[in-house]
Amino acid sequence: MSKARPFTLRHLLAGGVLCACASLAQAATESIVPSKVQENYGDWLMACVQKDGKPLCSLSQNQVDSKSQRRVLGMEVLNLEAGKATGVLLLPFGLLLGKGVTLQIDDAAAGKPRPFSTCLPGGCIVPFDLDESMLKALRKGKTLKIAATGIGGKNVQGLNISLKGFDDAYKRALSIK
Repeated sequence: MSKARPFTLRHLLAGGVLCACASLAQAATESIVPSKVQENYGDWLMACVQKDGKPLCSLSQNQVDSKSQRRVLGMEVLNLEAGKATGVLLLPFGLLLGKGVTLQIDDAAAGKPRPFSTCLPGGCIVPFDLDESMLKALRKGKTLKIAATGIGGKNVQGLNISLKGFDDAYKRALSIK
């Protein structure tokens, strides 16, 4: 019976085992690098990345001025879970910040005013939470109407977000594991 000898780096190099181990190490490292998924559903973009083995998904829609190619209105839905999420609106400048904005889905009653949190170079931010009933309404609705007051005191018209594809994007984001 022969005595087992410990392997050394020289033995591994001679047998080509190190090359196989290096390939396995590289493959293992690549599997921890976040993978990305990005898909369009109607007017919505669903994007997910893997972080710490869990998917982080968001749904977003941006509306761009056709002349300047600048974003004039945007919405992102984050922290998606069944029955709850977080939303963020990016609205144009020139609004009375103290009045906040109200959200209305199709012809339903408008909700209570939601405050602005800050303004950045790209526009003014309104964060909000989405509960199960709001998500259900967004998934079934056609248009999210945003009511805001301009600096001159008049209601700003045309701040609408299309909900076309929102339901499919939401279901797809929840399906990613």
